[in-house]
Amino acid sequence: LTAAVSGETFASPSIDAVLSAILQVTGSAGCLVVIKNYTGDRLNFTLAAQRARTEFGLKVETVITQDDVATTAKRGIAGTLLVHKAAGAAAEAGKSLSEVREVAQKVIDTSASMGVSFSSVTRLKKDTVAKGKMELGLGIHGEAGARVEPTAPVNKIVEVLLADILKCERVAGAGELCVLVNNLGSVPPLEMSTVVKALMASEHAGKFKLLV
Repeated sequence: LTAAVSGETFASPSIDAVLSAILQVTGSAGCLVVIKNYTGDRLNFTLAAQRARTEFGLKVETVITQDDVATTAKRGIAGTLLVHKAAGAAAEAGKSLSEVREVAQKVIDTSASMGVSFSSVTRLKKDTVAKGKMELGLGIHGEAGARVEPTAPVNKIVEVLLADILKCERVAGAGELCVLVNNLGSVPPLEMSTVVKALMASEHAGKFKLLV
C-alpha cells in the first residue's frame, strides 16, 4: 500500500484528492486503485483513475472490494486489508499491473466478512442499538445491518458470525481459510483475545490455515 486517500468523516475524498495521490505514486509499472464498495468511493475513485489514464497517460487499474455478507449492498470492509496485502506482495515480486490486479480480484472473489456491534457511531445520529442488544452486520458508517439480536456470550457471537460468513458462496466449500479478526478501535486487546479463543474452539477451527 503506497498511498491512502481519506475524505471528511463518512465522506469520500474528492476526485482531485484521489487524482493527486495517483499522480504522486504512479511510476512506469502503473498503479492499482483498491476501492471499497460505497457509492461515493466508487464514483470519485473511478473518475480519478479515468482522468489519470486519459489526461496523464498513466497505467491505472481498479478493483472494488465487496466482502460484507450482511446485506445485499456488499460493502467493502475488513477483507480489503487482505486485498492490499496480496496485491502488495504481487507487486513487490515484480508482477505486471494486470497480474497484480488478477491477484487482487482473486482475493475479492474469495473473501467474506461480517461484523457485530453493541453500539453505533453517534457523530451524525443517536445510538441506534438498544441496551442489551447487538446488531449483526452494522456498517462502518452506521448503515443498517442484517438484524438485531439479544446480546450473547462471545462463543455464541462467534458461532453466529461464522455461520453467516461460511454460507456465502464465495467461501462455502473452501478447504482452508485465512481468518482476519479485527475491530474498529473500541474493543481492548484482552477482549479481542477472548474472541480469538472462541474462534479457535469453534467446530470450524480445523479449516483455519492462517489467523491474522
